[in-house]
Order: sequence, then structure tokens, then C-alpha cells
Amino acid sequence: VAPAFKRVARSHWRPGILPRPGAVLGKPAADHTRPHARRAVGPGPSFVLLAYYWLDFLLGAALRDQPSKIRAGLIVRERGWWDLGVDAHRYRLRVSPRLVRALGALLPKPDLVVVLEADPDILRSRKDELAVEEMARQLVAWRGILPAKVKRMHVDVSRSLDEVLAEIRGAILEQLESRAVSRLPGGWVG
Repeated sequence: VAPAFKRVARSHWRPGILPRPGAVLGKPAADHTRPHARRAVGPGPSFVLLAYYWLDFLLGAALRDQPSKIRAGLIVRERGWWDLGVDAHRYRLRVSPRLVRALGALLPKPDLVVVLEADPDILRSRKDELAVEEMARQLVAWRGILPAKVKRMHVDVSRSLDEVLAEIRGAILEQLESRAVSRLPGGWVG
């Protein structure tokens, strides 16, 4: 869908306005190929980190996302805020999904969330960083974490890549069209 936008920005998980918390403390980056290998931090540090990440998402929305969207940009964020409620262990946090939902309600909502789904055995064959049981748990968690007002689509990625891309491309273009139509005045032009 890149031709439909003036610019495309991509980020993994969070906007990155604030530095990685470990970098502030002088710690090296963790091995991301084994996301559940490290222990979660305690409840106090988890809350502080959650607040830090929330601030990063808030600043990212204000300083990067909104200006880019105003100038006809597309922002693709892998995982995003809601992943904290689905897989807090990945981020070494002990936080309630309810707290993640409450804080997420204070952030600008994304125009569309795309959740990629397939049988956990298929997912495991493609990316073996998590156990099949954990993948199954996360598939269920993604169905419940997003607030009702967040537009989402669940895409079966067991199909061919072309089919998956066509479905996602269609949803993005449909979202653009509905936003454009909502800005039209009433009357014969509308």
C-alpha cells in the first residue's frame, strides 16, 4: 500500500522516543530470540517500566505518529502497546492486562490493528521462540485485550502470503476510504 501514502514509517513494538530503559542504566540489549528466557522484574519496577513505556507511546503519538498521519503517512508498528497485555513476560513485566487496558485507553487509538493468527503448530514451525501452549494462550489473549472501539482484523496466516497481503491491503485501503468519506460534506458531493 506504500503508493497510497507519502511516507511509511515502521517500528518494532514502541515508538522509541525514549531510550531503551536498560541503555539508561548502561546495560546491554537482551537476546530477543529468546523472549521468555529472562525473569520478570518485581511489581514495583514493573509498574515504573510500564509507566515509562506508556510515556514513550504517548510522546510517540504526539511527536511522530500524528504529524506523519497528517502528512498522509502510514505508521506500521509491530506488536504495539497491546502486546504488553498479551505477553508481559516478553518485556520482563508483572502487570495486569487490566492495567494495560486502562492505560491504553488514555493513548490515541490506532486506526487498525492487524492480528496475525494460525494454528499454534504452524506458527511454531515458522518461529520457534515460544512453546506451542504459549502461542495458543496468546492467540486467545489477543481476542480479549483490545478495547471495543479499536478497529481490528484477525488474519489467518496459514494461507498463502499473497492471500494474506491482499486481505490486509484491502483492509488498509478500506480504512483510508472510510476516513476520506467521513470528511466529505453532506449533499450531492457526499
